Amino acid sequence: MKKITLILLLLCEGLVFDLYPQNAPVTRAPEINTPAGMYFEAPIRVKDFNDISALSLTLFYDSNVLIYQSYTNSSDFPGLIIFEPISGEIRAAAFVPQGNPPVTLNDDAILFTLHFYCISNTATEFTWFDDGESCEYADGANNTLVDSPTSLFYKDGYVNQSFVSIGLKVFLEGAFANNEMKTFLNDAGLMPVAQPYFTAPWSYDGEETVFSLPQNAVDWVWVQLRETSAGPSTATADKIIASRAGFLMKNGSVKDIDGISNLRFPVTVSANLFIAIYHRNHIAVLSSTPVSLLNGSGYYDFTSAENKVFGGSNGYKQISPFVWGMAAGDGNSDGHIDDSDIQYYWNVAAGSAGYLNSDFSFDAQVSNCDKNDFWNPNRGLSKQIPD
Repeated sequence: MKKITLILLLLCEGLVFDLYPQNAPVTRAPEINTPAGMYFEAPIRVKDFNDISALSLTLFYDSNVLIYQSYTNSSDFPGLIIFEPISGEIRAAAFVPQGNPPVTLNDDAILFTLHFYCISNTATEFTWFDDGESCEYADGANNTLVDSPTSLFYKDGYVNQSFVSIGLKVFLEGAFANNEMKTFLNDAGLMPVAQPYFTAPWSYDGEETVFSLPQNAVDWVWVQLRETSAGPSTATADKIIASRAGFLMKNGSVKDIDGISNLRFPVTVSANLFIAIYHRNHIAVLSSTPVSLLNGSGYYDFTSAENKVFGGSNGYKQISPFVWGMAAGDGNSDGHIDDSDIQYYWNVAAGSAGYLNSDFSFDAQVSNCDKNDFWNPNRGLSKQIPD
């Protein structure tokens, strides 16, 4: 049977020890756009691939859309075999020979590459299948690794589906230092493993959850796509076509929950696309110009100028020479930095430690620094995103 969770409690003279098994790697199928009549490669990428001695993987595809051709052992994993597909099912297996060391791969490394021929422009998916043994990994001691719930470890891919992939760069004033952001909340184990925007005022019902946080993550952010036929002032809440929570990394990039991929949204865009970014104690921002898309992919850098944000200095600020960022101090997350953030939030939490909205400086402490260095200089700034 697959090991789901192992907690060994040893009670000896009042001492308690916890033993947790190793998590399996994250295995990700690709996202491909290709016309019918073309050969293409489908790289299978991995993350947290540490000291692996054996693997078994099963991937489904639509044989009415794709014809499997061959595979390449891109990682040179010992003994890797891709069995001939049956009815749209690909099975991969590998086992490190006895006496050989287990295998470690860099994050986002290609484990193996599948080669297909596309016979239809129909949208389809690559889907991992796990019945308890069809997708699993083993460590150097041949212990089966934890991979449940499977959706956190095996990421499906697609061929020719309508998705928008957005690369973003944004800084939080409170976490910013020396041209990047501090990861103290993450390093201290204080960041939640599930997105924190499920309560008011956001009430976002997304299920973004991870087993372990990416190493360079600063905090969670919530990103909205807003589509309108006119300018940013018309990108109101009723123009939201998709949203997703993701990780803000120390370099300012916003990544999906694997800590590597750009955020991906299952929508098509036919008009002007604007991006809104929300954070739990910084003023939310909206892009001032539409995001250009090429083959479903786009990029927007909020950090390079004040005018990259709709409303400019009314809700945005310069945080370093030639660098702009989201303004800290919105303790109650109502879109305004005003006295209520201190009276009803900072005053209540002062002296406390943890993952707290009144900790504007990201040091896990609610102190005078948060009030004097961030809230007070930013009083009067407000969210400029049209509702």
